[in-house]
Amino acid sequence: MAGEILRIDSTDAPSIRGERVRCAHDPKHLPMRRHGFSLIELLVVLGVAWILISLLMPSFARIREAARRVSCASNMHQIAIAIESYSHDNRNRLPNSFFAGDTYRDPKPQDMMILNRGVRRDTWDGIGRLFAKNYITGPGAYYCPSHTGDHTIDRYESSWKRSSRDLIYGNYHYRGTLNLTSQKADPIDRYDRDQLRNEHPAGVSLLADGLRTKSDFSHVRGCNLLEDDLSVTWFADNAGKIYNILPETVWESWPRAQVWFRLDEGLNGE
Repeated sequence: MAGEILRIDSTDAPSIRGERVRCAHDPKHLPMRRHGFSLIELLVVLGVAWILISLLMPSFARIREAARRVSCASNMHQIAIAIESYSHDNRNRLPNSFFAGDTYRDPKPQDMMILNRGVRRDTWDGIGRLFAKNYITGPGAYYCPSHTGDHTIDRYESSWKRSSRDLIYGNYHYRGTLNLTSQKADPIDRYDRDQLRNEHPAGVSLLADGLRTKSDFSHVRGCNLLEDDLSVTWFADNAGKIYNILPETVWESWPRAQVWFRLDEGLNGE
C-alpha cells in the first residue's frame, strides 16, 4: 500500500545463496576478540624465567664438571692398565723418563707432562712410552676434558704418530723417578715397583692432573691421582693447598717437594 512501510522480520528474511541473512546486531554473530599477553605480563614471565635459570645454572655447571671428572678418572684407569701391562713385560718396572735425571743430568720434574721430547726420532718419554709401545692405542687417554690451558688435544692432533719427532704435551703429570732415596742409583732400579712399595709403605702417587702451572691444574678444586697400586683417587683441594703453590708461568721455579708431599698426604687421609 502506498505510504506504508513494510516491516520484515529477520527470521522471515530471504536467503542469499541458500543462507539466511544475519542481523548485524545479533551478539551471536559478532566477531570474537582475541586475548594476548600485555607487555607487563610478558616482562614478568621473562623475569621469572631468568631467576629460575640463574638458580639452576650453578647446578648444571657442577653436573658437567662431575661428568668431566669421571671421564678424567677413566683416562687414568686406561693409563693404569697400560702401566700394569708394561710392568709385566719389563720386570715389574715403570716407564722411565729422561726428565728424572741421572748421575750426569739433573732432574727436571716440572717437565714430566711432556710425552715426546721432540728432539729426534723415538724420543717418547715417561707415560708417552705406553703409546709408543702400543700399550695405549690413541691420544685421548692423555687429555683431561676439563683442561682449558695451553695443552689441548687439538693443538697436538697432527703430531700423534708413533714415529713423531714433535714436542707433545699431555694433561697428566708423571712422577717419574719415584725412589727418591736412590736418585743416583742405577736408572733402571729407580723404577722398580717392589722397591717403591718398600720405600713408601703408606702409599705414593704416580700420576696426577697437570701440575706445571695453575692453568695445567685442570679441575682447579682438586685432581685425580693414580696411586702405586694403580687405583684412582680424587684429591679434594678446596682449600687450595696444591693450586696456590703452583707457578703462574713456566718460567717460575716448580715446588716439586711440596707438590708431591701434599698429594701423598692426601692419599693417606692427612
